[in-house]
Amino acid sequence: MIWALSSDGLIQCIFELSERIGDSGADLWSITDLFVSLDSTVRLAHEFWTSVGFFGTGQIAASLQVSKLTPFVNNGEYPSLFYETSRSIPQTAARPTYGNYPISQAGAKLSMKYEDRTSLRRRSLVRVGNQLLRDLRFRVDTQAVESALNTFSWLV
Repeated sequence: MIWALSSDGLIQCIFELSERIGDSGADLWSITDLFVSLDSTVRLAHEFWTSVGFFGTGQIAASLQVSKLTPFVNNGEYPSLFYETSRSIPQTAARPTYGNYPISQAGAKLSMKYEDRTSLRRRSLVRVGNQLLRDLRFRVDTQAVESALNTFSWLV
């Protein structure tokens, strides 16, 4: 994960979500890591803006590129590939609905007020994640995703 911060409050972040498991040739990507990385970025932006006295509305714009649409699934759960967490998101919360051609890019934009970055951050993450996953042709149960994120102790 790499962050860049500018003097005018712009924060850019790039992170990786895909990995190879063992000697397999298939790249897998992690839906859980997507939410963990989005959360880290929103938290960093909030802390940075708070430190300079900005408590207004900010914009989050996310772009996701997944070369192969193979999410990492284990026992019906989307576990993490990168982070040391036993928490996961149930496969029933986000299911791929592949069409006639693969979609490998997704985008999301969201205005976030102070509350959206603090007490309502979990809901904001679900909104951004839902936009990204829907672009990739996933059917998302936002309540189930939010419920799963409730079990992540760091996401408070």
